[in-house]
Amino acid sequence: MWNLVPVWLLLTFVWIPVPSFATNSWGGSVDISTDYMVRGISHSGHNASVQSDVHVVSQSGFIGGLLVSTARTLPENGYSIEASPYVGMTWTLADGWRSKVIAAHYAYIGDSNGASYNYNELSADVTYQEWLNFSIAFSPDAKRYIAYLGLTKATNQSADVNVRADLHHALTASAGLGAEHLSGPNSSTYVYWSVGLDYDLKPAVLTLSYVNTTNAEVSYYNAAVRNQWCATLIWRF
Repeated sequence: MWNLVPVWLLLTFVWIPVPSFATNSWGGSVDISTDYMVRGISHSGHNASVQSDVHVVSQSGFIGGLLVSTARTLPENGYSIEASPYVGMTWTLADGWRSKVIAAHYAYIGDSNGASYNYNELSADVTYQEWLNFSIAFSPDAKRYIAYLGLTKATNQSADVNVRADLHHALTASAGLGAEHLSGPNSSTYVYWSVGLDYDLKPAVLTLSYVNTTNAEVSYYNAAVRNQWCATLIWRF
């Protein structure tokens, strides 16, 4: 199953049409979070983090942008800057379905060892009427730290599903479940899940979520999130 993910993503990119670059809209966001988590793993050493994103979407569906966040490659290291330029395409499909494919590069700046953690990722997702989302991701050069080996390179593949439900006026509930597989030394597969509430203040959104992982310590040690609450304030523009 896992070996089919990069093949599927590659085939998806082959069929992307060349964009016309006719600008349709700019957008972005600024986030303040008690922890910067990605697939059940803390990228900020379980500390508060600030993120900002700016992007453009063309009339043809081309997406280009830059995501910047404070991060910690290891809990004992100081803060660094995670800068992620990305490009991709989005399509509106029939009967409420939308799809998106993104290629991103993650670079770590400001930490003396940060560049050693740089990696690339290809991801794709499908959304149905804003309440159901399926996504997969593949990285050919993910990095992880193993106590007796130091920093190692591995491929990782992940898949997850997320659902949302409107509760009352601006209040929305969400839940997600996913799994990630890492190759290389101590190869492993771990499961991550979350539940949460979003309160839409327009243009700000306040999010409270509960996140947990299973077996993630095998690959990520102290960066794995275990039974943790996270609060995030997002301002969109």
